[in-house]
Amino acid sequence: HLPFFFFFWPLNRKHIRILSLVLGLAFMSLGALGIFLPVLPTTPFMLLAAFFFLRSSKSLYFFLLSSPLAGRNLYIYMKYRSVRKKDKILALALLWLTLGLSIFLVEPLYLKLLLGGIGTAVSIHILRFRNLTPGEEEAACQAHARFLQRRRDRKAGTCRHRQGKGGPA
Repeated sequence: HLPFFFFFWPLNRKHIRILSLVLGLAFMSLGALGIFLPVLPTTPFMLLAAFFFLRSSKSLYFFLLSSPLAGRNLYIYMKYRSVRKKDKILALALLWLTLGLSIFLVEPLYLKLLLGGIGTAVSIHILRFRNLTPGEEEAACQAHARFLQRRRDRKAGTCRHRQGKGGPA
C-alpha cells in the first residue's frame, strides 16, 4: 500500500504555487469571517494567508499588507512579533461585547458556559501578546508607510531609493 501523502509527493513548483494560492485564499476568507464571528481568530488566519501568498502571489501578499483594515497590524506583528495596546483593548472589547450578547441570547446553560470558556481562552491568548513600546510603534508605523510607498512606486514604475543614483527622476 502507498502512504496517504503519496498523492502530494510528486508536486512540482507550479503545483505548490497553486496549492499555496488556494490555501492563502482559504485562510484569508476565514480571517475575514473572524472579523464578524468572535470565536474565529482573525490574526492567525491572516498571518497564514500572508505566509501562503508570499509563496504564491506577490500581488495578493502586497494587497493583504496594504489593506486599510488589517495591513498595518499584520506588518507590525510580522516585524515585531507584538501588538499595539489599543488593538488589544479593541479586540477584547469587541470579543466580550459579541460574546456577552451571544451568552445572553442562548438558552442552554452548557452553551453559555462553553461561550464563556472560549472567551476566556481567547482573552488569555490576546493578553499574552507582547505590547509594542511607543518607540517601536512609531518606527513600525513609519516602516509600514515606507513599505506602502515602495509598493506604490513599483506600481508607478519608479524607484525612489534609486533616484539620484542613476534611476529615473
